[in-house]
Amino acid sequence: MTQWVPHGQIVVPDTAPHADSRMINFIGLNGGGHTGYHELRRRAGSWPTTSATPSGPAELLKTSRDAYTLGYYVYSLFAVAGTWSILAVEAALKLRLDATRNSNFKSLVERAEAAGLVPPEGWENERLDAGRQLRNRTVHGESQQLWTPAMAESVIAASHEAVVTLYPDTNTSAPQTDA
Repeated sequence: MTQWVPHGQIVVPDTAPHADSRMINFIGLNGGGHTGYHELRRRAGSWPTTSATPSGPAELLKTSRDAYTLGYYVYSLFAVAGTWSILAVEAALKLRLDATRNSNFKSLVERAEAAGLVPPEGWENERLDAGRQLRNRTVHGESQQLWTPAMAESVIAASHEAVVTLYPDTNTSAPQTDA
């Protein structure tokens, strides 16, 4: 027996994925077919990006948008998406502040605020700090977190806004169909 699959051969029957059963609880995401997926994709496509964003944070944000939309099928990906978006902010701050690898997120935000790179008070009603705390619970091994779509959306939107603030350009736009 081999684990290698010949090129072009399908391992699992070619069937479309099914929505996670928990999606039935979310108005606007529980329509027929893949309605919820397309709605999540539309929402992810509304978050701002800039061409000035360095590739590392930009790729983390793209992965975050992708995981968010796939949360329709795998509910735990909402937490993954939020966590990845916070990692993107941390990476963006480290690059923007030319910080050391060991700088922690909270001190990076404080430095950015003191330097006038971002609005004071943790960006828009402390959404980033709330996201940071949720991320820490996952990253530091407490447990696998489950976030609702709204929790993830709030954190991911704040992360996109933060990175755009750190790396503005004249080409600010929403992502295209790669959401």
